[in-house]
Amino acid sequence: MNRAAFLLLLSTACFAQKDFLTADEADQLREAQEIPDRLKLYLRFANQRMDQLQQMFAQDKAGRSAVIHDLLEQYTGIVDAMDTVIDDAIRRGRSLEAIPSVADAEKSMLAKLEKWKEAAPKDLARYEFALDQAIDTTRDSVEMNVQDLKNRKRDVMEASKKEEKEREELSKPPVPADVKPGATDAAKKPADQAKPARQAPTLRRKGETPPSPDKKQ
Repeated sequence: MNRAAFLLLLSTACFAQKDFLTADEADQLREAQEIPDRLKLYLRFANQRMDQLQQMFAQDKAGRSAVIHDLLEQYTGIVDAMDTVIDDAIRRGRSLEAIPSVADAEKSMLAKLEKWKEAAPKDLARYEFALDQAIDTTRDSVEMNVQDLKNRKRDVMEASKKEEKEREELSKPPVPADVKPGATDAAKKPADQAKPARQAPTLRRKGETPPSPDKKQ
């Protein structure tokens, strides 16, 4: 790889430090509304990162570890995004014909990632965590995409229900701090409702008791 190509890879990786897609890739995704089209784009982006990683691992250049680290993080974000698209398709009951092709592509990428890890490059420590994350994420994605579709749908729906329940709990108004858990409704009423009823007015002096019922007037 010549210096110009290396600098291009470096600038691309630095650009996407906070986002795993370039601006052009994000624009392409916005135009792709159908799930199969979005998955094809994500696969293309993932393969592009793998090609760039292959070039970086093939040559020992100063500063390559930072580029490798960022490319691995971008790749991991892309794989996560593909899983999100597939899960959303399952929730909506959309066509899932693209899943086998995604799984096959991920198996190939996983083999390359594991090969790079086994080679133990001398600068591995600088991006080992990102490489491990990429391997684990890809392996998990492959396992989900090759499992029985009924089981995958069950898992997705259960996770969706759990998230919905958590959102409902967060939307509930907070319980006042002075109300103990399990307090009765009476204890939760305002203080003025818990005061004793006022006595009726009387003409007797203070301290004077009313006459006994059996005492003659």
